[in-house]
Parts: sequence; C-alpha cells; structure tokens
Amino acid sequence: MTVPGRRRTPTRRRTAVALPVLAVLAVLLAGCTSIVAGEAAPVAGGRETVDQIRQRIDLGSLDPCDMVSPAQRAARNLGDAEPLKDSASLPACQWLGKGRSADSDRITFRLNDSVRDRAGDTGARVTDILGFYAIELPSTTYHACNLLVDVAEKQTLQVTHLADADPSGDACTSGRDFTESALRTLTRISRR
Repeated sequence: MTVPGRRRTPTRRRTAVALPVLAVLAVLLAGCTSIVAGEAAPVAGGRETVDQIRQRIDLGSLDPCDMVSPAQRAARNLGDAEPLKDSASLPACQWLGKGRSADSDRITFRLNDSVRDRAGDTGARVTDILGFYAIELPSTTYHACNLLVDVAEKQTLQVTHLADADPSGDACTSGRDFTESALRTLTRISRR
C-alpha cells in the first residue's frame, strides 16, 4: 500500500541533483573568463581589472620586440623580431612569415596617442580585445588590418597584420589573435 500524498517523480529528482551541480560548474567557469573592462579577471596568473592593468602600463619603458614570445612566433609561423626605428615616439617591431607564409605582423607603440580619436575613421569598427577598448581598421586596398588598442592613458598598442591573400578570410580576425597574445605578454611583463 502506498502512502497518500505527493510522490516524487524522476524529473524532480534529476532537477534537485542538477541544480547544485550547475551552480558549482558556474562558479568554476566564472574563474576562466578573459579580461573584462571594470571586472576582475585572471590575466597571466592574477585577478585584475583592465583599469588596474592600464594604471601600471608604460609603453615608453618597454620594447615592442618583447611582446611576442618564441612560442607565439612558432604558432603563427613567424620569423625573428626585426626592430624598426621609424621615430622615437613610434617604437616598432615586425615579424615576417617564414617559408610560404606571406603573413606578417608589426607592433607599434603609439605614445601620446588616443585610440578613441580614431573611432570616426572610415571603416573603423569599435570593439574590445580582452576587455581593452580597441578599433579595427581593415584595409580597403590589400588584405591587412590595423588593430589599435587603448592600453593606457595616451598610449596605444597598434598591431598591423598583413595576411596571406585569401579573400575569404578576414585579416582583422587573424590579427586579433596576434593582438590578444601581445596583450597577454604586455600584462605579464608590465608587472616587473
């Protein structure tokens, strides 16, 4: 004989078990986020906001050739760093593709420059990269993209990505990957 009253269904039991499991999973995944403006996020082993990172970055004291590690170069099939000395206020470094790759990447530190001033440029796409305010400027004449990242007050990290001439690809998408790697390196070395 069964006891009168509500009987627990298998669906209720599964829900009762699933909710705590989902809550624990959500907490664990929250620690795996990227940099988000104004929110704490793990970057190179720490938990900082973009604003905290921006306060300690000084591009004038860094070498743009240090922004890409040998592992990052190998992953993109890029050669060794080649320093460029265009001007004192625009220290730059470039990496050319090895072998059959026509890809190349250049990092320029634009001192006394504001990314936000470029938002009105023709074709500019305002975005964020790892939580940093950024602008993508795709080229209209060849398969390239300039990515300008506001890393500190009046300090811009500019990545110029020239991609293989594959019309189906977006140079800004592949350049963004390189820019993310450079930003991770920048946040790590700016702690020193």
